[in-house]
Amino acid sequence: MFFVKKRKEISNNNPGFPLLEDISLWAEKFDLYEDLLRSIFGVLEKDDHYHSMKYIT
Repeated sequence: MFFVKKRKEISNNNPGFPLLEDISLWAEKFDLYEDLLRSIFGVLEKDDHYHSMKYIT
């Protein structure tokens, strides 16, 4: 979780979404599926949505 928090700090809590070309390069470099990386960054981009869900019971 350290890396998620660090990314939020570096981006001033506005992480955005990486360029698809960058995701493609990272997928190849780290032997991962592009769809997996897109999903991860999609969740990180919508952090506030998940944060507000903890109050719903």
